[in-house]
Amino acid sequence: MKSKTAVAVMVTILSVQLTACQLIGRNDDGKHQPVPEQEPIREEDVSIIDESNRADPVDTEALREEFASNAFKREQLRFPRVRTAVEEKYLFIKELFGQHGINYPPKGIFLRAFKEEKVLELWVKPDNASPYVFLKSYDICRSSGELGPKRQEGDMQVPEGFYHIRHFNPSSNFYLSLGINYPNASDSILGVRGDLGGDIYIHGGCATIGCIPITDDKIKELYLIAVEAKSGGQEKIPVHIFPARMDDGNLDRLQREYGENQELMKFWKNLKEGFDLFEETRQIPVFSVDSRGKYVFAE
Repeated sequence: MKSKTAVAVMVTILSVQLTACQLIGRNDDGKHQPVPEQEPIREEDVSIIDESNRADPVDTEALREEFASNAFKREQLRFPRVRTAVEEKYLFIKELFGQHGINYPPKGIFLRAFKEEKVLELWVKPDNASPYVFLKSYDICRSSGELGPKRQEGDMQVPEGFYHIRHFNPSSNFYLSLGINYPNASDSILGVRGDLGGDIYIHGGCATIGCIPITDDKIKELYLIAVEAKSGGQEKIPVHIFPARMDDGNLDRLQREYGENQELMKFWKNLKEGFDLFEETRQIPVFSVDSRGKYVFAE
């Protein structure tokens, strides 16, 4: 028979485990959500620093001072995870831009996600007169739902459409996170009214329901670049989310696979209009939303 002390210890352990699971299963606003089954941690998701190859110690205080050039960035630096991101990623980001011949910080950035390919692209605008230039892509390490837009809370879907960053969360349950403005005007018309859900983020970690996780290591990098863009005057960082790369070949394949769903195909063809405009001009398409929830693009 187990002693009272042993039982107490076991209860304490179980309590700690439950608390951790509850924390993982909350959205960024603290609301509970179902906890997805966790995949084993992959080696490529873990940052390994070889101390033997490290140069002279970095002056972290000097890095923070260089980064904190305005009020928004100083506010962000109040949070430990942002300070860690600056210490670990700031010099790497500047070098990355330099390798591409792009001045840092950029005048603007653009994020483009492809659900089927599980890729999030980062495009940057070197100056106000230039088109956007591709910088790099991030693997989306986990996804939920299936191809198709999000239409109501709890449907497990990652949204599809044309969005922008509306929220910087430096103390997210998923390390750091960038919230998008789902539901947008189109979602509000085409989705289940009064039950659309929300709290869709690009975030760290590798667990999600309806969001875009890119691991803690990569969100440190992307979060800092987004902070720089906002600090430089980009009030709305565009985020376009597609079911797949919307070239003609992929649209034909989607037509063969989903052709019976006429409403879905009509929606995807509408998304392709915006995709094609960026492909042609490397500028963010200007659009409005009509009374039927359709994106209407300016010529």
